[in-house]
Amino acid sequence: MFEGGSGQTSPHCDDSVHDREAEEVGSSALESEHCEAGDNHRSNKPFMCGVCEGFYGTPWTTKQRNELFKRMQKMKMNTYLYAPKDDYKHRIYWRHLYSPEEADDLRLLIEEGRKCGVTFVYAISPGLDITYSDKHDLDVLKKKLQQIKDCGCTSFALLFDDIDPDLSAQDEDCFCSVAYAQTHVTNEVYKFLGNPNVFLFCPTEYCASRAVPSLQRSTYLKTLGSKLTQGIDILWTGPKVVSRRITVDSIKEVAAVIQRHPVIWDNIHANDYDQARVYFGPYEGRSPELKKHLNGVLTNPNCEFEANYIAMHTLAQWSQNTVCHFPQDDNGDSEERAGQDMAMETDSDVGVESEYNPKLALVCAIDNWIPEFYKAKGSSSRPVIADMDLKRSHCSDDEICSKSRRRSDDDDEGDGNNIVERVAVKKRVEGAEPLTSEDLLILCDLFYLPFEHGPRAVHLLKKVHWLINNVDRIKDANKMPRSEHTAEIREWYARAINFHEYHKEIAQMVDKFVNIPNREILYELYNYVSDMRSVLSLVNSYIRWQGMGQPDKEPFKGGEQEPWIHTGGLHAELRRLLPMEGQNDIFPAPKRIISLTDKVFTIRPYLPEDKDEVYVVCRKTCDDGMDGSDIFASHPDLVADECIGGLLALFPQFCFLLEDEAGICGYAVSTPNVQEYQKKLVESWLPLMKKKYPNPDKDVKNTSAQEVIKTFHGELRPVPESLSEKYPSFLHVNMMASRVDRKSPAAKHLLKCASVTLQAAGSRGLHTAIHASHSNMLSFYLGLGFEDITADKDVPENLLILGKTI
Repeated sequence: MFEGGSGQTSPHCDDSVHDREAEEVGSSALESEHCEAGDNHRSNKPFMCGVCEGFYGTPWTTKQRNELFKRMQKMKMNTYLYAPKDDYKHRIYWRHLYSPEEADDLRLLIEEGRKCGVTFVYAISPGLDITYSDKHDLDVLKKKLQQIKDCGCTSFALLFDDIDPDLSAQDEDCFCSVAYAQTHVTNEVYKFLGNPNVFLFCPTEYCASRAVPSLQRSTYLKTLGSKLTQGIDILWTGPKVVSRRITVDSIKEVAAVIQRHPVIWDNIHANDYDQARVYFGPYEGRSPELKKHLNGVLTNPNCEFEANYIAMHTLAQWSQNTVCHFPQDDNGDSEERAGQDMAMETDSDVGVESEYNPKLALVCAIDNWIPEFYKAKGSSSRPVIADMDLKRSHCSDDEICSKSRRRSDDDDEGDGNNIVERVAVKKRVEGAEPLTSEDLLILCDLFYLPFEHGPRAVHLLKKVHWLINNVDRIKDANKMPRSEHTAEIREWYARAINFHEYHKEIAQMVDKFVNIPNREILYELYNYVSDMRSVLSLVNSYIRWQGMGQPDKEPFKGGEQEPWIHTGGLHAELRRLLPMEGQNDIFPAPKRIISLTDKVFTIRPYLPEDKDEVYVVCRKTCDDGMDGSDIFASHPDLVADECIGGLLALFPQFCFLLEDEAGICGYAVSTPNVQEYQKKLVESWLPLMKKKYPNPDKDVKNTSAQEVIKTFHGELRPVPESLSEKYPSFLHVNMMASRVDRKSPAAKHLLKCASVTLQAAGSRGLHTAIHASHSNMLSFYLGLGFEDITADKDVPENLLILGKTI
């Protein structure tokens, strides 16, 4: 039992229940009790089968969601969970009500779902900073959900995933554990909403690997089972966050603990944790027998909307334990296509209801997917609730913007200079043939599932491994006549030719892909297929280079090599040091092109001779990211001396620069320990600044520059312990907007370099401070993954403190 500071038992705890929860769970009596409760609870509800938009990254657009509902209707899926992590009013700013325009968009979405027979479940995620015992926070949460209810929504979800499991000091006086706190809030909200027919709850321990200390012994999960109202469903991802398999036994175990059948939040197709990969494999590793022990399955799929046709279609087949149960879009002969798959071993006929088979289901899904490639479609509409109050730029119809995917319905004409569009026009002129089912089977095998590759990808990998591991066979082949080649040499060359032909097939598949009329699919998936083609071309070139006897020009020999040959940088080097099991990548994943650009950026450490140029960048970005040179015309070095001078002088080893062809255009300067930094500032940096900038006359009206100078002569404000304990490192990042887009990958790579270095120095979190009125910088840091942690911090009112764990 957790006790408060007074020594008495905290409220909202039942001693008898809590003692019972300490006992082992899993007896047949408890399991029987669970099954009865779970069955009664679901007796009047259909099995939930659908899609959860719950990934990290840019949310889908209104147009995409409307298309999603139509596809779900056709596939007989019935539930959509709205939970995009990057809808700021869903998670970070959950207290903020939606604007009238945003509420109207939601109302239309909910109505569109209803027309298609899809239950729209609105999820809110207040766990980052809610005070569970604060009546005001609870009232704000109710008010927010009442706004959604007024939009026509009848189904809801409360999510407490991916948050700090510790209670605040205020909550510790009211609750004996975070489980009691969460159940208190959830039951209150459930009752307030009128006990909705569909109400989902995502626990902080949402899979077996995150249960503390284990699933069977988790007091947290046991408390949820006994305290959450039975009408509330609990979401579960399986044994792990991304579960390779989910077995009936594992579901029985969790059901016994939470005293109800769970609803699976399935991350098998999710790619937000590794956007160098995308998954086109079928729904597998889950027996259809699971349905008897579940209240539903919601797939949380790829971030790219158009990448999810296979995931949805095969899940729909799985939920009905059939193969290709749905009407097809064309008159293609599915049985003939299935017969072309040499890896398929089944006697079932495609298009006829039969027991679910993942391999066969994939062929059926592809058969239905092909017509989508040949629907003439332009760009997607702008996201409905992705931007909130932050204004963001968007792309024209023919621009590829893989990172944001924000496009306007009004932009129907491209700029004509887009790289992919130029390639596409070229391919159309050349008259590439249409994609076939075999082409898409190759595509799906190359981008299969997180834990395995498709049969063709495995076959390809074996070819490459054999050729590279047996290059010694042809070591002296170029020195002898072809007639003298041994059987081993001839075998190597024969396999090399075979691989070259296989590589050509994949290249031709990419040519066909670029030629498709549906530009939405092309724009979302082009980077993946293009990168795969590129790396295969690199491997093919290496094999051909070996076969030619390594001529004078030796691009693959040791020594200095072009940086594009080995991608990943420090990130990949550090990752390779980890003792991972199952090294099952087809090959090191090429870095995905986030946005197309002809600019090349370099990230390198700071050197003392860079100071003047870095100071210029600071001055030209100091006014909320804009040029502030005029503000400090009389003291051009002043703002840099205040913001970054001490960091450059005292901790240069933690400072990194971003360069383009014109020179330095950005920086990330930091210190691993802000307490140590302040101490050194007082000892060595501030005395220099006081001498350089004399204290202004108190009787004279001060300029902006003089106000800054005063800070050098005043007392240094100590950093709150609550901040330095969790976020000990201080960091400042900025880039010149005229030379680099702050939303480009360069910003994240720059931050990554600094974060890795700070982490190596023992830091587990970093923070920065910005002026409260600087909306551009707030948007910039939020886009880098920072969170506003100003609340409860002893800081001036005109400052915002942003934090990020590393």
